[in-house]
Amino acid sequence: MRFTIIILLLITSQPSLGQNNWSIKSDIKFDRYIIYKGIIDSKYPFTMYLEKSGKTYNGEYNRWTPKMLYGWYMYDKVGKKIPLVGHFCNADACESYIKIYVPNDPVNYTFDDNCALIDAKEIFTQDKDMAPYGMEWQLNGGERLPVRLETKHKFKWTTKASLVLMINNIEIKTFNLSYLTQNELIENINILAKRKVGNSFHLILEFSHQSNPGSYGYGMCGAGVEKYLSYLKINNTFDIEKIETIQTYSCIESKEIEVDYNQNHPEQGITVIEQQ
Repeated sequence: MRFTIIILLLITSQPSLGQNNWSIKSDIKFDRYIIYKGIIDSKYPFTMYLEKSGKTYNGEYNRWTPKMLYGWYMYDKVGKKIPLVGHFCNADACESYIKIYVPNDPVNYTFDDNCALIDAKEIFTQDKDMAPYGMEWQLNGGERLPVRLETKHKFKWTTKASLVLMINNIEIKTFNLSYLTQNELIENINILAKRKVGNSFHLILEFSHQSNPGSYGYGMCGAGVEKYLSYLKINNTFDIEKIETIQTYSCIESKEIEVDYNQNHPEQGITVIEQQ
């Protein structure tokens, strides 16, 4: 799945037309999904797409409560997507690692007190001893049939963040922000200031990510965030001439740093004011 965030900042000091002819587009690719190639009873090949969620079926949150899954599957010979909803659980107390349902109504559906979907047409079940290569499939309460799986795309918490230099709405150069900052967890990017001085482009940007991806809000800093501020200088050959990054807030390290910058003159860079 690919998410693209586009942020344009207008400098308030009556910029020239040339200042408005360039912009920065940020792009973050999330790999937080699973793709399986499978076959039911050695007869019916299919493709399955699943996304994990931090939500629960009953609104209660603890480490043992199964988390929701959403997605679809389709028989390869038919090519029609069938909506799926279900849950996964990694705790030892859970009987099933994954349970996925085909609801009669893909929009309005209800789970019972045992986390089972009411009125399901089909059920995929993956017990812990089957993972990650097998499941069982059942139609309308009938016989359970074996499912063989091959993982085509693994779920990953890491991301791929980049910045794209646009001139006259044309993409000129893409910069790998994950590589430049040595951070493969970036989830949000906000361009705070930008300015062209001579033949150089100057940026101030903020980015952040969860402190503990995959904690779903549990444990130390489970709901915490890590924030950073960066200054970038792009030269006249569209290469990164300078980058400076300061972590301004960390739940993990229990620190907060105040950083100053001039929004109208980002070329002055970023300066630490006070460290707590």
